[in-house]
Amino acid sequence: MTEPSDTTSPLAGAPPAPDEAAGRDEPPADGTGASRPPEEAAEPEEHEEPELGSTPASAAVNKALRAMARAARSFLLYDPHNEAIRHFLADYKATMERALGHGPVELDIRPFDMLYQGEVVYVERDWERSLAFRCYRDGVRRLVIAPSVTWDELLRLLGILSIRFTGVRQQEDDIVTLLWKAGFQHIETIAVEGFVPDEEGEDSDDPGASAEETAAIRRTTSRIEVPSDWDLPCEPHPELAAVQYRPLDEDELEPLRAELSSVALPGLTVRLLREMLALARDPADPTTVADIQYYVSEIRGFLLSEGQLAMLLEVVRELAANRDLGPTTIDGLLGQFTDAGAIQRILHSVPSSAREVPPELVELLELVPGDHLAILVEVLGVERSQASRRIARQLIERYVSTRMDYIEEQIAAADPQVAADLLRAVASASLDLGLRLAVRVVDNPETDVQLQVKRVLEQASAEQVGRERLETMLVAPFADVRMRVIEMLVELGDPAAFNALHDHLEHPAAGRLERDEIIAIGRALARLHPARAWAAFHEVVQPSGFLERVLAGGATQKPHRQWAAVAALGVLPGEKSEKAIRWLAKRAGEDLHQHCMRTLVLRRREGIE
Repeated sequence: MTEPSDTTSPLAGAPPAPDEAAGRDEPPADGTGASRPPEEAAEPEEHEEPELGSTPASAAVNKALRAMARAARSFLLYDPHNEAIRHFLADYKATMERALGHGPVELDIRPFDMLYQGEVVYVERDWERSLAFRCYRDGVRRLVIAPSVTWDELLRLLGILSIRFTGVRQQEDDIVTLLWKAGFQHIETIAVEGFVPDEEGEDSDDPGASAEETAAIRRTTSRIEVPSDWDLPCEPHPELAAVQYRPLDEDELEPLRAELSSVALPGLTVRLLREMLALARDPADPTTVADIQYYVSEIRGFLLSEGQLAMLLEVVRELAANRDLGPTTIDGLLGQFTDAGAIQRILHSVPSSAREVPPELVELLELVPGDHLAILVEVLGVERSQASRRIARQLIERYVSTRMDYIEEQIAAADPQVAADLLRAVASASLDLGLRLAVRVVDNPETDVQLQVKRVLEQASAEQVGRERLETMLVAPFADVRMRVIEMLVELGDPAAFNALHDHLEHPAAGRLERDEIIAIGRALARLHPARAWAAFHEVVQPSGFLERVLAGGATQKPHRQWAAVAALGVLPGEKSEKAIRWLAKRAGEDLHQHCMRTLVLRRREGIE
């Protein structure tokens, strides 16, 4: 597949349109005197790395590497949002997945080619275009991509190669450093010291200058000339001819390679910290704890960026164990590991499928002094991942029993989602404390908070909540919460709750209640105190006065009271109750008539005579 060419790309350094180039008095951009650097010139469409591979596996790796090279070069030619970029990325992903289907992609890097299982699977002799040369130049000698590699890691690998390929020169690190900083979990590199001139790839010579002028320019500019045999095997030395040696087999070489592996880097950082702390403890050595502060900050950033929670814990353990070397300094270093930014990055490293807090995180928080509850509340305010918020809530549960006053203050000032999460955390830690907090926030109109209040009520029994708390919670702005409160008052069976429910029905805003809630109130009143319910609602359903009987079911009646009255009489036993409902049904409008008939049917199903 040849790469598309976009001569109208808005990127700086993109090649001009053919008609524009033809109208200029300057050499063509063909590498033989072009005014722009070779790396910024569009490649010919017909030029592409050759297809190689004698086996299905090696052929698949060849296609993946060619797709990687095309994608890396595409960032030079196209805007990041160009459709062509998406095409190259899709091709890169698909071909790499097929290659990894044959097992790990283990590549040996040579100056202008790459080997897979001893077979050349990528070759490009043009050093300006060669992906192999740029890796080899920076010191990469082996690259291993495991089948379990994630797409995010493949994208980061491509980003690193793209930076070095396009020749961005802003004091950037070499490929080896970038790969180590990336902290890949499923991509391993083995490298040696590379050779990278500061301005490698730039041609400061004037193509039209004479030999004498060129020599003068070179004498006044910084240049590094690479020997033609640089980084090649040394010639045999006469004095070493008698030295005996034997080649190491693969089993002996593998541990040596592992020492240079990027996977081993986190462990090496912790090992170095131990050694530095040992020096700080040695009275004969001038090293102090203050001397290692910068290093601790560096490894903290590295381990956090890659989610190395186990190694972070090892660092914290080492620092805590050596606190006597300088309590103030050590505590300051430890605090960096549990500030809001660090906690948020640690939470992101926890798998989204995890249902419990990692024990390493619990121990880390226990070792570090500070107000972790305040930090976790701060994290809830900015974190959007539901998986991370779940772990944060579980951590908050550990502090609620001794910090309820603080949590109540935070709920009053927090945004709805944070308030809901705090209520949920408190209820999970202690249902009694959760009920206490639910009563405090029951009038909060936010949906998130109301859902959590309902959740707390569903977890509790009526006896746990108590009549007084339930009556207080009738003010909830969420209908589902009020319905749950009404159900629990009925479960409690305390006739003293009749007044609160009746007042709720008679409240000026009761006319705006949903009909299901009105019906629930009527049935609850009849069950809590049948005699008082009959006295309150019989006249509403079947008035005794002539005028009231004439107007029964008309516009002068309060509809919500009639609906509640029919529901109440439907629960009360006796022939009078049923006759009163039938009497109103004949005179009511369509909706109220249907309500009367449904109540009579429900009455028979419940066996009320």
